[in-house]
Amino acid sequence: MKTWQLLLLTLVTVGIYNLVWIFTTTNKIQRHTGIKVVGQPFLLVMSVCFAWAGVFSESSYFLVALLSLAISLSLLTLYEVWAFKVRKALQEVALVEHQQVYKMNVIYTFLFTLYYINYCINDLPKQLEKQKADINASL
Repeated sequence: MKTWQLLLLTLVTVGIYNLVWIFTTTNKIQRHTGIKVVGQPFLLVMSVCFAWAGVFSESSYFLVALLSLAISLSLLTLYEVWAFKVRKALQEVALVEHQQVYKMNVIYTFLFTLYYINYCINDLPKQLEKQKADINASL
């Protein structure tokens, strides 16, 4: 899926599609690479945090709104953890299967999480092919 499509689906579904995409992408990466990125409980906790943050966000009570903020920050942290684990898995696959270093920007991973991961997944074959061509040209 193109990154702009992922962003559009995120906006249309008010963020719900992010979780769907993370579930399916995690399963595909784990199946293809054999590397366990995160377990199902991790993904379940992400879903629960998303749901409860939404439920509590509509409250006019200060403490409940504060709880919603805390849950949202926890969810953001889980997104970051997921993104960095997937980043590591993608780099490991590039190194082990293709004997090439796949550089992914740490700052972009932190700022754009799943959108940057989606971009990198789409870009990985092109980058590996480019590196292979560069190596062959230098020989």
